[in-house]
Amino acid sequence: MNKIEKEFISLFRQNASFVGVHEDISSIVAFLYLQPSPVTMETIAKELGYSVSSICTKLKFIEQLGMIKKTRNPGSKKIYFFIDDSFPSSTFLKIVASKIQLTERLLLEIPKLGQSKKQNLDSKATYQLKKIEKYYKEIKFVNKALKEIMDSMKRKLSMA
Repeated sequence: MNKIEKEFISLFRQNASFVGVHEDISSIVAFLYLQPSPVTMETIAKELGYSVSSICTKLKFIEQLGMIKKTRNPGSKKIYFFIDDSFPSSTFLKIVASKIQLTERLLLEIPKLGQSKKQNLDSKATYQLKKIEKYYKEIKFVNKALKEIMDSMKRKLSMA
């Protein structure tokens, strides 16, 4: 593995850990992203210093997330793995889409809170409902911003 690969994988691992991605997974993803052509499990294992069985398990997980693709060369039984060049933007779009889903669920559920007992509330409950209303407005703003980001990215990607 050359210096550029090592530095990129290290940077990718550090940043992926902020969102809870295990370092083994992020190392494989970063390694595959930099490869000029699809590579075998054996190559990944050798380059990253893992066993083939460990790589196999991790690749299955990464594939289920939709982050990698696999192919076979004609006449070969070996499976080759790769990540296409749209990986950064497609991954970010998936993250934004999941956050939009989360905010939309909250926007549906928050208005239901405290509906049955809005009359005769004590001061604490009144304060809490006002706080929840403020939270709702913030979530509404975040939801709108996320949708704008999603639309903007989709427009830019369709132009590329």
